[in-house]
Amino acid sequence: MLSFSLNKLALIPLEIYLVWYVIKNKEEIRISKFCIPLLIFYFAQFAGSIVGLLNTNFRQQYLTYYDRLSNNLLQVIFFYIPILIFLSSVNEKNRIYLSLKKCIVLVARIHMIWVFVQFIAWYIFDLDFNEFVFQTIFNNFFGELFSSSTVININGSTQLRATGLNREPAAMALVMICGTCFDNKILFKILYFVATILGMSRTGVVVAAVCLLIPCLIWIKRNWHTKITADEISKFFLIFASLVIVGTIMICLIPSLCSQLLNVIERFTNMGQNQDGSERHVLYPIVALYSWFSDLNLFEKFFGVGGRVSGLVLVNSPYVSNIMIFNQTMLTTAWEIECDYAAILLGNGLVGFIGYFFTSVGLLKTKKSNVATLGIAILIYGIMYNAFTATYLQLVCIVLTSAILQNEKVFNENKSMKMNYEFTNNAFSQK
Repeated sequence: MLSFSLNKLALIPLEIYLVWYVIKNKEEIRISKFCIPLLIFYFAQFAGSIVGLLNTNFRQQYLTYYDRLSNNLLQVIFFYIPILIFLSSVNEKNRIYLSLKKCIVLVARIHMIWVFVQFIAWYIFDLDFNEFVFQTIFNNFFGELFSSSTVININGSTQLRATGLNREPAAMALVMICGTCFDNKILFKILYFVATILGMSRTGVVVAAVCLLIPCLIWIKRNWHTKITADEISKFFLIFASLVIVGTIMICLIPSLCSQLLNVIERFTNMGQNQDGSERHVLYPIVALYSWFSDLNLFEKFFGVGGRVSGLVLVNSPYVSNIMIFNQTMLTTAWEIECDYAAILLGNGLVGFIGYFFTSVGLLKTKKSNVATLGIAILIYGIMYNAFTATYLQLVCIVLTSAILQNEKVFNENKSMKMNYEFTNNAFSQK
């Protein structure tokens, strides 16, 4: 049965507004060259999904196969491409970017607060906050996936994996990562990182840490030949030392926080020993490359087998199916590989992979450090998980490619990119 998630339906008001705005202001319909990589990606999704729907054997053999391809096809045609084209045609690029930035920060802060409430309710009041809200109050109105919190068994003990308003920790981590990139307040950047730790997403923790480090490296690179005063250096180390001391005290005084940090370390050090799918995640990029060469026909090599069903290539590969273990759901249901590189290469082919890669690189090459940080984050995140095709990140990429990249002079920060660390409010701004 064809259906659209709430986050897709939430795009309808935006799309209607853009159509109305373009018609009212008699804007010329145009496509920026910076949008072309993303359009190429959508074209590959369209072509691969169309041909994938013709595979009657898979339609009969795998549950949700037809639904996944059809929904993916419809969302590309009726949501992503129109929004990309109309946004590209709007002249008020500065307002678009600033609105996006405010929305990203607002969403990240709401999710971050929810994560902390969820964590406190679990360990102090012995209450599943998500279950209380979604099941008790809303009576499962949002579906079974939101009916309770995500938990994990570590060393014989059930531990919470905070998800915020998402249904899985990795999705929450993606929201925190975007918040880390676009929120100028260093205090909130640290809180986003802590929230990611509470979700125990290994990929999220690594990428969030990278997002904290990259702006510092970018600033150092751009100011390498600029004289940095002793006062600036002392302020930086004072803030850094204060954060370390406060963090250490909190970990020592709050046993549940210390336990959660140790659980994250445990997940890293014992990868592959807890039957958590770590082996598959490590193998995905490698076996996907093998399957692209050996298991796909010429058309599929260029356009893939269709979005959201890339996992079936691995399941039906004689070699890959012998070296990887798939659970029963993977053997009977259409699924997407949890790795952007593998999922896009097999699901959208070489053409789609080129579109994905150059979209990310386009963000990386922008003069705004927060957008460049997001571009790097997308490329790193994609090694161990799938994030690029998520509606949230798609909308962010659509706005950035249609607005900021084609108007760099308007958005360009001061060439010195000098950071002023404001110790009084634990914030930094890039001027």
